[in-house]
Order: sequence, then C-alpha cells, then structure tokens
Amino acid sequence: MGKSYDRGEKLGKVYEMMNKLLLPFARGLGRSRGILESYYKRDVKPLTILKDPVKRVITLIIELPATKRLVQYHIYVSTQESCPIYPKQLEPKLRKLFSEAVKYNAQSDRGYYIICPVGYTRGAKEEIKKKHVYPATSAEEVLRNIAKYFKNRFVGLINALRGKRLFGELALLVWILQEILKQLKSYIEKEVKPIFKSEIEVTHAALGSGITL
Repeated sequence: MGKSYDRGEKLGKVYEMMNKLLLPFARGLGRSRGILESYYKRDVKPLTILKDPVKRVITLIIELPATKRLVQYHIYVSTQESCPIYPKQLEPKLRKLFSEAVKYNAQSDRGYYIICPVGYTRGAKEEIKKKHVYPATSAEEVLRNIAKYFKNRFVGLINALRGKRLFGELALLVWILQEILKQLKSYIEKEVKPIFKSEIEVTHAALGSGITL
C-alpha cells in the first residue's frame, strides 16, 4: 500500500510539473488557432502536446507560420528527492528523453531539458551539458529559458522588418510570437512591446495590404 501510494504521489507531481510547462503554450497558441484557420482556410494545429508520465517525458511541438522549421521541446521530469542526481543515475533518464525525441525528427529548432528539484552534482551537470541538455531545477527555470528564445526570435524578426510592409504569413508569425510572449511575460525580465493590439488588427494585416513597421 505504501509503495503504491508513493508511486501515485510521484506520478501526481509529474503531471503537475507537465501542466505548468504546457499551459502557457496551450493558452497562447489556442487563442491563435482561429486566426490561422481563417487565413489558411483549413484546420491547423499550431501546438502538439505529447505527455508520457510513465517515462516522465513531455514533448511540445510548435508549428509557426512563414517557416518550415518546427520548434520542439523535449523535457524529462525527475521526482528524485533523496539527493542530487549523480552521473550514474543519468543514463536511464537521458535514454528516456532521447528515445522520445528521436520519434519526431522533422526539421526543427530543438531544446532538451531535464528537471530535478534537488539539483545535480557537478559531474552530472557537466555530463548533461555535453549532451546539449539544459539541467533545470524547476518548471519555472525551463520556462524562463524558453521565454528567452522566443523573445530573441521576436525582437530579431521585428528589427529585420523595420521599414518594411508586414502582411500575410509574416503578420501571423509576429502575432503568434507576441501571444506566446504574453503568456510567458512573468518569465521575462523586460516585456516586449506588442505590434498588434487585437485579433481584428492582425487579421486585417494578414489578409490585406499589411502595415509598415
């Protein structure tokens, strides 16, 4: 009974962590789905969420307009509480992470994360980084790192478009990036100024002659 309860409690913590990770994207991209479908005249799925609480891996696949490259995040959630993760404990955790990631090998920008609330020994952290995996201690830390990626992408895109007409798929891309950042604003040191103030405004820009930045 004790072991069964402990396993259920740990599984509950995994679900809780996974929900923290996916909620900002479900909100931001869910709101954008109608706009995308109006533009493309078909069903679209800007966000795919794949959760495997048994393997403790969550995968987020984000499809953005105006680019063929997906954005994918693969995150392993550890409930280890006794001590920081040390090198010998890493192999099965990373194997689960990469075994899920390899299923989705489309052209994409990828981020790999492992979350362990009690942290890592120095040796384990070095091994994780060698595998190009980000060692985090909370869902919030992962979201801060992801927010930095989207902020840099948004700012870089806006700077590249200054003085040019913004319309069509690029208008949709700007809208979706700003909607994601809106949901991640608590993880960003300095908020970015949105380009579009409403769904009506971005719809007019995408379907019409656009706006000049």
